[in-house]
Amino acid sequence: MAELSGLHPGDREALILTVKAAKVLDCIFYQQVWSSNLELKNWLEQHSEDSELDKVKFNYYLINKSPWSCLDDNEAFLSTADSAVKLAKEALKPVSGWEGLKFKTAFPQSKPQGANFYPSDMDRQEFDLWKSTLPKDQQDSAVGYFSVIRRPKDSLFNYMPSHMELSTVNQLCDVKSFNAHNLLIVPYSIEYESYLKDAAGLLHKAGNVANTPSLKRLLKAKGDAFLSNDYYESDIAWMELVFTEWEP
Repeated sequence: MAELSGLHPGDREALILTVKAAKVLDCIFYQQVWSSNLELKNWLEQHSEDSELDKVKFNYYLINKSPWSCLDDNEAFLSTADSAVKLAKEALKPVSGWEGLKFKTAFPQSKPQGANFYPSDMDRQEFDLWKSTLPKDQQDSAVGYFSVIRRPKDSLFNYMPSHMELSTVNQLCDVKSFNAHNLLIVPYSIEYESYLKDAAGLLHKAGNVANTPSLKRLLKAKGDAFLSNDYYESDIAWMELVFTEWEP
């Protein structure tokens, strides 16, 4: 257990809030590994008490945060039988007394090289061809650290934040990159908006209660970055964090 008695009271409270924010970001990581990863996690957790084997599977899943083992060259340690079962309510008209069509979200035996940062049906050749048609600034965004590549049908409409007008999303996303190649650059602040909004709120609260000036600046800057998708100021704040300020 970490020794926290030497921290200022405000910094201790800020640490608790920062850990809560990190747990929110965990959900983003699960999504980034594979598109149906969160559903699989919830499914394994629901069935983790069915048997000792199911408990072991879930615990090993939590270690890897995916169905692929880091110790075995990312080969799957689960079988298709362990796949999460999803309900396709939107696919069919409702029928009285029938819950709906269920299907298994099977996963590939080897971990996808592009994870969930790119469309699952896109290969390197398609990406390179599309990228070559973009202006220089959009080419940088296409390979940037804080954006994902989506097909418009999978992002602009299905995942559009409920409070945003389509024109606003068009402005925030690089819609000019959407052309005959049917690909779109989507910033993290849009793709993971609900999670990042919650995490930003926690970091802003942490910044408000923190005693250490450089820590206060870092927490608030990182919270702002989650919402703006501009991480420059938060990176500077991290480099200028003064650890000696934490000493009472």
